[in-house]
Order: sequence, then structure tokens, then C-alpha cells
Amino acid sequence: MKKSVLGGAGQLTDNVINKLTRYFGKAIRGNKDKPNTSTYEIRKNVLASYFHASSTDDRPMHKHCPPGVNSWCFYKRSESDKTKPCR
Repeated sequence: MKKSVLGGAGQLTDNVINKLTRYFGKAIRGNKDKPNTSTYEIRKNVLASYFHASSTDDRPMHKHCPPGVNSWCFYKRSESDKTKPCR
């Protein structure tokens, strides 16, 4: 049986796991006090976090991130105020 490796360049590292855990936790907890929040909305927020975290400068994946100047996504904020995205 071949052993799978979760480290190395382009792989799932502890740092990436911790980052995704924070993003997903925030997406879930951010909806807990909102009345009538559906599991669809929570799922949408978790997927937005995943794609945001998977983005690169060469391949931005921010289409699921919330739009507007108050967005938590730096890319969507910069689209709103027509500035260059910076982290």
C-alpha cells in the first residue's frame, strides 16, 4: 500500500490546514446569529473561503467572494473602489 504525503511544495501543509480551518470557522460562525440562515448560505460562504484561499496572482478565484467595499476579500474590495488589489 502506498503512503500518501501531505507536505511539500503545492501540497496540503499544516500552515494551509490552519488557514482553511480559520476561514471555514469564520464562515460558519459568521452566520450563527443571523435569523433564517440556510445551510445553503453557510455552504456558499465556506466555498467562497476555499476558493479565496486557493487563489493565486496568476489564477484569481474570487467569483464566490462577497462584493463591495466592505467585503472581507481584498480582491473584491479593490474591484469596488477600482484600485490595484493588494493583500
